[in-house]
Amino acid sequence: MKLLTDITPLRENPAFRRLWAGTTLSGVGGSMTSFANTLQVWDITRSTAATGAIAGASFVPMLVIALPGGSLADAVDRRTLVLAASACSAAVSGLFFANALAAGGAGWLWAIYALVAVSGAVSAAGQPARRSFIPELVS
Repeated sequence: MKLLTDITPLRENPAFRRLWAGTTLSGVGGSMTSFANTLQVWDITRSTAATGAIAGASFVPMLVIALPGGSLADAVDRRTLVLAASACSAAVSGLFFANALAAGGAGWLWAIYALVAVSGAVSAAGQPARRSFIPELVS
């Protein structure tokens, strides 16, 4: 009986190791961004409803884009799609930073919601292609 996760693919496959490391780092950064957005909205509004609306601003674009995103991953070069989604995610992170610096350090509430929606849409478009790499890399 195995008690630990099998890390053989990480040891034997450099391409999978890079994908895993990048995805893990991106997930940690996304979690930190999500927390920062929630905290920023709370600091601006002091409203639980406004803070909870961040989930809706992220979920609705994910719901709308998820199905076409899977079809898009099948129709175009997956590597290009993942690189484009990663570049868009980096640009959105930069815009989050710029918004945090704007308006006296508080940022604009509408911009936070808009950027969260764009971030959710980009994630929904890129995830199907990113997940399709794993079976190709690991036997």
